[in-house]
Amino acid sequence: MDDYKLLHMISEGPLGPSLLVKEKTTGEKCVVKQVECTDYTQAMLAYNQALQLQRLGSHESVCSYRHFFVQWEREAHAVYLCTVTPYQELGSLSSFIEAQREKKGSIDEEVLKNWTAQLVEGLCHSHSLDLLHRNIKLSNIFLSSPTSLLLGDFTVPVVMENMKEVASKRGGSLQWLAPEEMEKRGEGEGERGSEKGRCVVPGMCTYPVSHLLLHGCQRLLRAVPEVTQRSQCSGGSSG
Repeated sequence: MDDYKLLHMISEGPLGPSLLVKEKTTGEKCVVKQVECTDYTQAMLAYNQALQLQRLGSHESVCSYRHFFVQWEREAHAVYLCTVTPYQELGSLSSFIEAQREKKGSIDEEVLKNWTAQLVEGLCHSHSLDLLHRNIKLSNIFLSSPTSLLLGDFTVPVVMENMKEVASKRGGSLQWLAPEEMEKRGEGEGERGSEKGRCVVPGMCTYPVSHLLLHGCQRLLRAVPEVTQRSQCSGGSSG
């Protein structure tokens, strides 16, 4: 953290906090996501796995990764894998939808279709590199513009192994995890298929349905195959 100035905590997730920082040399705002590990050995294994996320590059639908490091906090007696990504001023999709809910607003059906297509494109890109997300939910999707989304907060395999333990200790929720993650199945085509937004798309449409007034929710869900095809996903990643 020596290269960054801490501004404030953005949120506290089941695996650790997300911190808003400013890079000392450039003044650029970034987000440092701290993922708690059980010990230093696991943290270094997670670090080596996280380095693979640099292969995601600068895809228009995926949040890029700038830096990775391991941090030991003596006062908390905890060791963290830290990932650094650009700060998205518009925040997460979860925050956006919550704001819409509070003012009883609506989201245009075409915007939802475009968002779905962007998420599928981002997943197809990561799957083409044999990189799985493992923790897709509304709070891990970010707005780069009012009509554009970025898939972020990828989770490395070693972190998933103790996610239930860490989430329980930190008071987090596992409700967004795919069933095969909870059952610790292998990473086959079935797991790739589960990442196609089966929780996220209904979440965008009905969060919560009593306040977020959206027209054509059923038509949008039927349109998922259409936007999947639009994304030109390769056959090996279509699940």
